[in-house]
Amino acid sequence: MPSIKTTSTTSSNSSDDQLPLGQRPEGDDQFENALVKLEDAFNRLMSSINLLQKNIEELKIKNEKLEEQVASMVPFNNLSVSYKDPLVLTPDMEVKDGHK
Repeated sequence: MPSIKTTSTTSSNSSDDQLPLGQRPEGDDQFENALVKLEDAFNRLMSSINLLQKNIEELKIKNEKLEEQVASMVPFNNLSVSYKDPLVLTPDMEVKDGHK
């Protein structure tokens, strides 16, 4: 049976490879490219949020108009009962003739 050889790994990060805290490597465009991509994604997200907010406001206005139209079509509109109020079954409305 073959034996498994293990080797110890040493850290390749020596003090010469590390930059001072907060300093970016020179000539490395990956960081700048990542920042540009992040900024673009953030701008697209914010524009989408603004568009959604505008759509919500428009839908609220349309909803109010539709509620007004429905309220005008409800019969007995002169009563103080709104169509939004739940219907309540009173004792005189109960069926007492054997309906189960």
